[in-house]
Amino acid sequence: MLLSEQWVLVTGGARGLGAAITRALVREGAGVVVNYRKSETLAHALRDEFGDRVLPIQADVTDAAAVARLFETAQAQTGQPIVSVVNNALADFQFDGDARPKIDSIDWARFQQQLDGSLKGALNAMQAAAAGMRSRGFDLIASSTPVRRVTTPEEFADAVLFFLSPWARAVTGQNLIVDGGLVKG
Repeated sequence: MLLSEQWVLVTGGARGLGAAITRALVREGAGVVVNYRKSETLAHALRDEFGDRVLPIQADVTDAAAVARLFETAQAQTGQPIVSVVNNALADFQFDGDARPKIDSIDWARFQQQLDGSLKGALNAMQAAAAGMRSRGFDLIASSTPVRRVTTPEEFADAVLFFLSPWARAVTGQNLIVDGGLVKG
């Protein structure tokens, strides 16, 4: 499915890396559901910048019911299910540099907050997306499930195009295994 034919959910899509991903997706023709928890102003600024190709929706990704409502709202407003999800949200994460807690003073709550945001949030989003993915013929989570067949020359060529494109400008000296997940690299 072409990016221009779908709405992609970017969790934590209003600031930092999420905003950069949102802008890249819109540039390539996708509609983007920009999930935010507290960054309402930034999410709506992306809507102002890109118009109706950006749909900001507030939800705490650690709350399964809130994520289910996000998916329902997105489908009601776009007329189609979300079939692509970029799990980017990290609850209240900010790089603290030298001000971050050290090993002798950090408490478990800080770790738990990040686990809930990155793992529980991703699980909630993937579970909410599953029915819509299946309805559009997607029955796997890309990047983690083997396609259980030999890669075609055309699929391999697509990977070559990536490395030759501006999208790979920060990728150097990599060995990419393009085998549909049959070999664990």
